Amino acid sequence: MGTGASMLWWKEGFCRMLAGSGRCDSGRSVTYEPGRPAYTASDLVGDAAEISEVAAGLAATG
Repeated sequence: MGTGASMLWWKEGFCRMLAGSGRCDSGRSVTYEPGRPAYTASDLVGDAAEISEVAAGLAATG
């Protein structure tokens, strides 16, 4: 779902697993100058990969 869904759409257990990774942002914690984020496209790709791994782990455990 990503940008098409509210942060409240995601199941709580999934969110807790992501939060435990220390790499989360709900969009409410912006601390950088507008248009100059402190992350790169490579960071975003890495985040997507981590989310995929967590989702695969959840699917495997039921």
